[in-house]
Amino acid sequence: MTVSGESLILPISRALLVIPELRLQVNVLVDTFEGNTEFLIGRAFMRRLRIMLDGPADRTCILPDESSHR
Repeated sequence: MTVSGESLILPISRALLVIPELRLQVNVLVDTFEGNTEFLIGRAFMRRLRIMLDGPADRTCILPDESSHR
């Protein structure tokens, strides 16, 4: 479902997301559509990590897990 509430049927592929700096490998499902030129990250994946989106700096930062610092 889109942000505007529309339901879309999209082709789905399986992929392996690798983030070497975190030594992280995650199996993910990738939705795609004709003409897509951007990498999209879904809520299911985002729920696994602490992520900061810094729009003015055009950056996406993966933050340390707070529970590992207690």
